[in-house]
Amino acid sequence: MKKLWNFISYVGCDTDLDYQERRRLMLLNRLNLISFLVLVLYMIIEVIMHVYVFIPFIVGMLFLCLITFGLVSLRWYSSAKHFAVLVITMCICFFTLNTGDALSEVLFIPLSAMPLIIFKDKRISIFYLFFLIGVSVIVRKMQSHMVPLLVLSQDQYFFFRAVNLINGIAITYIITYYFKKANESFEDKLLHMNEVVTEKNKEITDSINYAKHIQSAILPSLRTFKDHLPGSFVLYKPKDIVAGDFYWMFAQDDHIYFAAADCTGHGVPGAMVSVICSNALNRSVKEFGITQPGEILDKARELVIETFIHSEDIREREQHEVKDGMDISLCCLNIKTRELLWSGANNPLWIIRHSELLEFKPDKQPIGLSDNPKPFNTKSIQLEPADNIFIFTDGYADQFGGEKGKKFKYSKFKELLVRISRHTPETQLNTIEKELDEWKHGLEQVDDILVVGVRI
Repeated sequence: MKKLWNFISYVGCDTDLDYQERRRLMLLNRLNLISFLVLVLYMIIEVIMHVYVFIPFIVGMLFLCLITFGLVSLRWYSSAKHFAVLVITMCICFFTLNTGDALSEVLFIPLSAMPLIIFKDKRISIFYLFFLIGVSVIVRKMQSHMVPLLVLSQDQYFFFRAVNLINGIAITYIITYYFKKANESFEDKLLHMNEVVTEKNKEITDSINYAKHIQSAILPSLRTFKDHLPGSFVLYKPKDIVAGDFYWMFAQDDHIYFAAADCTGHGVPGAMVSVICSNALNRSVKEFGITQPGEILDKARELVIETFIHSEDIREREQHEVKDGMDISLCCLNIKTRELLWSGANNPLWIIRHSELLEFKPDKQPIGLSDNPKPFNTKSIQLEPADNIFIFTDGYADQFGGEKGKKFKYSKFKELLVRISRHTPETQLNTIEKELDEWKHGLEQVDDILVVGVRI
């Protein structure tokens, strides 16, 4: 019996339908089946009571119920829903008008809930609610002016009233019970899904946090930065737990190499690219012994491309549109002579001297595949005491905020750095961090943020 109930419930409920629509169709099928069984019950009762006047009509109604199942199986869902409501309405009207005071109209009560159950559009549900109220009132008025087809004794009327009341209560109970069970099942599924999502989220977060420890291993500690460059600060704010931006340092004799790099993407993908790019810088200076910033970037580009494209076939390389890589500003400072060698891939160098900003423009090509790649240039700058060096990624200038929710922009960033250039590195760091927080004004951080400042 249960298998038959489930089989009929799932008629026309194809798997390509969304969960809510399948649920509505299951309810339609079950309500239609209940109507079918109620009609069969009435027919049995009439046969027992030797009252055969309604049997042809009941057979016709049973046939219409089967048509409803046919419409559902043909995927004519909307037609099936409207047809089912109208068929049951017609059936109740017929019995109400032709059974006198047998209380057949009580079946309008569970019927009024049917549109709300099977229709997604609430406007249709409300329309049918008022439609059924109107029909029940009209039928009740007409009842007093019509001679019923079925004239029964008081005992028979009492029996039919009891049957109609029991059917109305039973159908209402079944609908309520099903909704209760369906809601409990739905809540159980939601709770289970929430537990699964929470567990998966915890696993993913734990993995990303562990990835953060791995990424932290490629970053020089702030103590290392301070040891080699006492007048320095680093503002490093990943958008997510891990970042595509990274800062880098290498010390050799009197030369201190340091850089601010922005890798493709942010979050986990950006962090993975940053490990590759940081490794390329380390190999360029340690394994290949390159000292000129421009040549370091040339070698790093070569190593990054080789990492992402493993084939030695040049034509095959050209067919792959690998855009992974980084933009970078790379400095080499001679701490004795104060000579600064610099090279940049899309990221500039700013030096503020006597409250005047000197901008050194980078080569317009990334560390990665690009059209018509050229060797990176190395620029030599003789620094003076109290000069401020700033290298950075685009996250700070691209942050949205302010009263109008616009980008901070490089012009405003320049003004900020010039304004704080006479302060100590610690004050500079605190000021630009405070300015950023005030500018964001509760808005989400849009990108990784990295600013490296060095005061000579």
